[in-house]
Amino acid sequence: MPSLSALAASMNMTSRTRIGEMLRGLALPADTEQARALLEAMGAVGDEVGRGVRLYDAAHAERGQQILGADRPGWWLRSGYVEQVGDIAPLRLLDRDDELAELATWCTGGDEAYVWWRGGPRAGKSALMAWFALHPPPDVWVVSFFVTARLSSQADSVAFTDGLLDQLSAITNTQLPPLPSPPARDRLRRQLLGEAAARAVKAGRRLVLLVDGLDEDCGSQPGLGLSSIAACLPKRPPPGLRVIVAGRPDPPIPADVDADHPLQSCRIRWLTVSSHATRVTELAQRELDEVLATDRVRHDGLSYQVLGLVTASGGGLDRRDLQQLTGRPAFEIDRLLGGVFGRTVAGRADPHTTGRVFMFTHETLRVQAVDRLGEGSLASFADRLQTWAAGYQQRGWPVETPGYLVRGYPRMLSDANDIDRLVALAADPARHDWMLNTTGGDAAALAEISTAHTIICMQRSPNLFDALRLAWYRDQLLHRNGHIPTQLPAVWAISGQPIRAEALARSITDPDSQAEALIGLIKALAAAGEPDRAVMLATSVEHAVRSVPDSRGWERSLSSVARMFAAAGDADRARQIARSLKYAQDQAPVLTALVSTYAAAGKIDWAVAVANEAQRLTRSIMDLSWQAWALSNLAEAFAGGGLTDHAVTVATTAEQIVRSIAEPHFQARAQSDLVKVLVTVGQTDHAVALATAAEHTAWSIVEPGKQAFALAHVASAYAAAGLTDHAEQLAQSITDPAWQAYALTGMATANAAAGEINRAEQIARSIAEPRQRAQALASLARAFAAAGQTDRAVTLATAAEHTARSITEPDTQALSLICLARALFIAGETGRAVTAATAAEHTARSITTPHVQAEALTGLAWTFAAAGQTDRAEQTARSITQPDAQASSLICLARALFTAGETGRAVTLAAAAEHAARSITEPEAQAQALADVIKVLVAMARPTAPSPSSPPPNTLPDPSPNCTSSYGP
Repeated sequence: MPSLSALAASMNMTSRTRIGEMLRGLALPADTEQARALLEAMGAVGDEVGRGVRLYDAAHAERGQQILGADRPGWWLRSGYVEQVGDIAPLRLLDRDDELAELATWCTGGDEAYVWWRGGPRAGKSALMAWFALHPPPDVWVVSFFVTARLSSQADSVAFTDGLLDQLSAITNTQLPPLPSPPARDRLRRQLLGEAAARAVKAGRRLVLLVDGLDEDCGSQPGLGLSSIAACLPKRPPPGLRVIVAGRPDPPIPADVDADHPLQSCRIRWLTVSSHATRVTELAQRELDEVLATDRVRHDGLSYQVLGLVTASGGGLDRRDLQQLTGRPAFEIDRLLGGVFGRTVAGRADPHTTGRVFMFTHETLRVQAVDRLGEGSLASFADRLQTWAAGYQQRGWPVETPGYLVRGYPRMLSDANDIDRLVALAADPARHDWMLNTTGGDAAALAEISTAHTIICMQRSPNLFDALRLAWYRDQLLHRNGHIPTQLPAVWAISGQPIRAEALARSITDPDSQAEALIGLIKALAAAGEPDRAVMLATSVEHAVRSVPDSRGWERSLSSVARMFAAAGDADRARQIARSLKYAQDQAPVLTALVSTYAAAGKIDWAVAVANEAQRLTRSIMDLSWQAWALSNLAEAFAGGGLTDHAVTVATTAEQIVRSIAEPHFQARAQSDLVKVLVTVGQTDHAVALATAAEHTAWSIVEPGKQAFALAHVASAYAAAGLTDHAEQLAQSITDPAWQAYALTGMATANAAAGEINRAEQIARSIAEPRQRAQALASLARAFAAAGQTDRAVTLATAAEHTARSITEPDTQALSLICLARALFIAGETGRAVTAATAAEHTARSITTPHVQAEALTGLAWTFAAAGQTDRAEQTARSITQPDAQASSLICLARALFTAGETGRAVTLAAAAEHAARSITEPEAQAQALADVIKVLVAMARPTAPSPSSPPPNTLPDPSPNCTSSYGP
């Protein structure tokens, strides 16, 4: 080996130390020429020099990425698409310093919203754009999409939307909901783009949207029924956003782009041919020629087979796919793709598979391969792909189905105009379920149906039967998304995911249910401290309501919107909406809300005037029960505003109406509601007299169920009036077990809150039905433990345990033991809690009714989580095989973890629970499962999660309805 001095002289360098550091791996040569000089000085020749330079280029690029990593925005770590861009970018970008500087200057200066970089083949457009996307100026965030015709799953507006959603959700820290349709995803993409631009501005950055390969958009072709990517670009970019597009000059701008879109008139920057891109392409073309010319035994030649399969498939096959399709071992596939053949066909990260998928390295190579292989050869490869796909279809699309079959294969069929096979895919319900589980929504299945339907309609003699089949399956998919619980969006909003919440609400297909979900979301946003977003959404809902003629549900929703504006202090807007409503039932609640608004602002005269208008409207309503309810609310609004005299006057009017209600059980309830208002305004004697009248009304009812309903509410009224003794006696007199337990549990809780501990325990022990008694005792035990009265809590927990173990039915015993375990844990009896939970698990496993077992295991999962055994909790939840049961268990555990401060894991489990529930295909079962899930989700989302350092045990609220659901019907 030459000495350091000799090496220095040969390389024209003065520092021997620097050369020593290079040889020891402590430093890299300054550039490629210095690396080449070092290799030659050490005696390398020919291919050895070339190999060494390539290794240096890779090491230099890796070092650059490490140095750059410290300056990368945090959202890059949350985006999978950034990894794909890394596969597109070259290891080094040569001779483009001027262009990079121009791009950087344009992003941060001037006032142009759009610029279009154009160039012909071998201009190196994609290399330049990918490098810029990965190496942006310090004050610029780049979100990008690279349209790739040689990879069919990355060449249309659906892929464009998916790629942007991945990056924009990372910027905004939003969990993407399982949206059912392409329009819903498009709407979310536009919303997130505006949100991301606003966040960039707030952080002192500029957001740049970069789209390369606009000329390679395959989705805008006739017959596919998709918008062009160009049409998806923002016509009016939000503040803080710049847009860069790149591509060849042909084809022209798609016809679906508006004439006044910025693309039609933006500045065009021409890019010259790159000698380096030309060199790389020529080498790849030479390799392509060599494969076609020298791989003589074509049906056995691996290079030829891989080339044919990649060409016929449109790109997107991974290593396992190629192994199955060629029948050759994995090491042969790896050796081929890792050699010089890799200049022609290379791998790239793909969102539909965990491995890398393979495609041509340049569009020119794909075109040449199609031409040289010819129709006959490509048809034989297509047949092989179709047989391979049919095997997975016959097996019902198992979980190991390749990712290529999600979008790549349908695109191959549509390109070949293979209607029969495409319809067979689009009308396959098992495939719909697999795609839902794979992609998290029905958008891909709906897009597939739309494509097949469009191709059918373009035929000279359309097959109407197939068209009707597709329409039916489309309706089925839309229908199963109509069972999303209307409370679910509000839960995600309270959990800090407002964008996901709104997108999910808007994905509900039933108009009235969507209205209910949006109104609940507005209230949740306001409560979560986001009044601006709540008002913005309220405005949007108002506009939507105006566009729906004669919709009673939307009229009610508009009334709720108006109340939202009233609560936010925008009285003029609320009153304007109220006067535009058709029905008095919708107008009166808005005016009642305005009474509170005006009273709180000290505008007493205005409050009284609005109240008079509300009373006039109320008297026009024929339903007397509704009249009484509306007037009680109005009296309560006056009382809350300190206008006691007005409250008493309105309450008196309400009482007169109550006397005229024909249905005695409704009359008793209305009287009970009014009792609480009278207590609030200090009319205690009057309240007691009215409670007595309500009791007489209740006892006059003959039908047992209605009588129990009325007596339970009357007992609550007596308790509000301070007559707890009589309230308890009345509750004990109820013969219906469920309503009696409901009333007595309320009495016990009220006495505990008032400090009457002994009495509270006596009431709980007086409940006759063992399960309800055990659960009431367990609830009191938790309350005492939370109040620091550990001894009393342990005593009650022990009593609950004895009661629970006396139950013989497995389902009842399991649920009671679970409630007991919670009480023991909160009381600090961790060992006994785990013992009870273990016994509950054994009992729960013997329950044969699925939904009952789901309730039991849901509570059990929480109990393990509360005891700090979160792994066992999750194992219990995920061991449930039925989707509805698994969803309930996962969401219960998610709430417990959220309350304990493990927010990230909680959100992940909540999303998994939602996904499991939505995978239920039977509509009624799905609705029931999601309804069960949502009860727990709402409870989870309300509290503010403590910091991760907070001790979880004694502050965990009950996340499951299991211990309280039997207190009332």
